[in-house]
Amino acid sequence: MWMTRRAMASRPALSAFSLILLYTFSLPATSSFDHTRSTSLAAHVDTVSHLLNPRSHFNCGLEERISGKPWRDVKVRATSIAITQHGDGRNVAISGSMDDYEDRIYLWDLDTGKRIGAPLRVDAQVDTLAVGHRRDGTPIFVAGDWDGAVQIWDPNTGEPVGKAIDTGAEYVEAVAVGKRSDGRGVIVSGDSNNMVHIWDMETQRELSKPLKGHADYVEALATGQRSNGTKVIVSGSYDHTLRIWNLDTGRQLGRPLRGHTAEVLAVRIGKQSDGTRVIVSGSSDGTVRVWDLDSGTLIGKPLRGHNDLVMSVALGRSCDGTRVIVSSSGDKTIRVWNLDTGKLLRVLRGHTDPVWTVAIGQRRDGARVILSSGYDASMRLWGLGPY
Repeated sequence: MWMTRRAMASRPALSAFSLILLYTFSLPATSSFDHTRSTSLAAHVDTVSHLLNPRSHFNCGLEERISGKPWRDVKVRATSIAITQHGDGRNVAISGSMDDYEDRIYLWDLDTGKRIGAPLRVDAQVDTLAVGHRRDGTPIFVAGDWDGAVQIWDPNTGEPVGKAIDTGAEYVEAVAVGKRSDGRGVIVSGDSNNMVHIWDMETQRELSKPLKGHADYVEALATGQRSNGTKVIVSGSYDHTLRIWNLDTGRQLGRPLRGHTAEVLAVRIGKQSDGTRVIVSGSSDGTVRVWDLDSGTLIGKPLRGHNDLVMSVALGRSCDGTRVIVSSSGDKTIRVWNLDTGKLLRVLRGHTDPVWTVAIGQRRDGARVILSSGYDASMRLWGLGPY
């Protein structure tokens, strides 16, 4: 979520945009990173790893022509975005949106920017999305909302799959999709009760007791695997920490990861070029940080450049093969960082209000792209590279 509810509750009644502008930071414009450690990323684990198949050779001509122009006729405030594949072969963007105070989910053709079908009506604002597949290979997406519910959807039909999961919380802040060691598909949710839950994807039943440890809302989740094969969940919280959990047992692994000085709003998992598995986090303190997934230690120095909260991070590979972190911020910009060196590669400007969310995907023609959405009610497509 783009703004802490504690901050919202403590202020007089203001517009959402005014609240964002009040919550700003002053940070150095330069970035520092440990150049002695070489890193890379194979794919954006949570959303588009199955879409990012390398080309036979890198040709960035397509990406160079994609300049961040807003999709025409799109006027929705998308608070979350995920990318998956439609049954007819189209790459589909899914957005959880607050449109004129009506809560809806939209599906979009990533190639054309055209809406697919009618909006999916939901009972509350969808604040978080994740994509994956059921055991039979059927693609699904999962939505968490401000009524404390988690719902599985079929992107091919636009219909819900099974009944909504009642998490018992007031707000679902984060969802992720993963697979346990026994092959069972799971949904992971984080909520305003400061807890993480693990649900069976097929039966929607909870598989273990809630994972407790965070002292505030759980705002960000990712699933992955350590180098020894242990399946893990990484959670980020308003309590400024990240925690690593065993996905099979629910046991916390090691101590909390400390370093951020404000709410952790975004988490992703990837892999370095030397095989080291990493966590990438974004925070209200305006920084992006890279951590060793096995040891929980910080790799290098924080990536600084945004002068407002970091709302979203995505991981992927550009058209020229560069491993990248993409971050979006309340400062109205998107920044692209080299995951190998921590170097700032590009600042993307165009949004006129805070940029809530970003995702990385690939069009049918092979172009690698960043999709972004902001409070300005626009969705924009940017070429990912060359760098």
